Amino acid sequence: TVAIQETKAPKGFKVDKKVYVTHVDNDLDSKANLAYNFGATPEQPNKPLVPRIKTTAMSENTKNNVGEYGKKIKIIDKVQYKELSEGEEYTVKGKLMDKETNKPLKDKDGKEITAEKTFTVTKDNSTITDDGASGTVELTYEVDSTLLKGKTTVIFEKLFYNDKEVATHEDINDEGQSIHFPGIKTTAKSKESGTNVGHPSKEETIIDVVKYDNLIPGKEYTVKGTLMDKDTKKPLKDKDGKEITAEKTFTPEKAKGSVELVFVYDSSIRQGKATVVFEDLEYDKIKVAVHADIEDKDQTIVYPKIGTTLTGKDGTKTVVASK
Repeated sequence: TVAIQETKAPKGFKVDKKVYVTHVDNDLDSKANLAYNFGATPEQPNKPLVPRIKTTAMSENTKNNVGEYGKKIKIIDKVQYKELSEGEEYTVKGKLMDKETNKPLKDKDGKEITAEKTFTVTKDNSTITDDGASGTVELTYEVDSTLLKGKTTVIFEKLFYNDKEVATHEDINDEGQSIHFPGIKTTAKSKESGTNVGHPSKEETIIDVVKYDNLIPGKEYTVKGTLMDKDTKKPLKDKDGKEITAEKTFTPEKAKGSVELVFVYDSSIRQGKATVVFEDLEYDKIKVAVHADIEDKDQTIVYPKIGTTLTGKDGTKTVVASK
């Protein structure tokens, strides 16, 4: 009785795990060789490898899908592959998509943001089994996220072999492929006046309503604010030389919402000046959104200034007493 089992498959196919058994009824030839014919098989015993890819995107420093804030932010996309052929060369290509429009995201020069990597499947970078090779390869994208406030970008990937597309992963609603860039906007008012006209006093209260967008529900964020002098564009300081700040940590239940920051400071000497509230939004101590526009009226508390001049009827400083 002879049992035959395949140990290595032809290129592009899975190993045929079936054990074929035959009985040898006649003596072997003089060279002790045995030839076994499988016969006419109705189907190909080996099943073809069907390459598949799946991606997981993360912002470089947050290590998840909360996007950072900055001019040169890196997005790391880990592409998982399955059923590839050992020893063969593949190329994975990706591009960033705008979830809202379902169109390619473009940089400030109008160019699509793409990345690609060519690799050869080996035992060093892949796990080789009877079902082909599986492993991961990383792509890196660089974006200016200051232009992406409130946007979500989704990474689309394609796998190529011999310049032919063999696998695709393109799902605009896949959270694993998505990076969310928060956006914030604020409206500041004097508690005493109820408007953005200040009420000069030793302890004036400024209420700053921070509206946020595109946050991930269930994750913890911190919003921090600083009072700025519009003329100098520098932070205001109290009598002890400390910057006047406020902050609040919160966990949103929805992607959109608002939180309030409360500032208390001596505004009695602010007549004729304007105070602007700047805010940063942080996730895990990493800056993910900024609202710092020194010219934004909604962020500004103004303090009017008046002066008087007293003169006599004849326009002089001398008057004659009379009824």
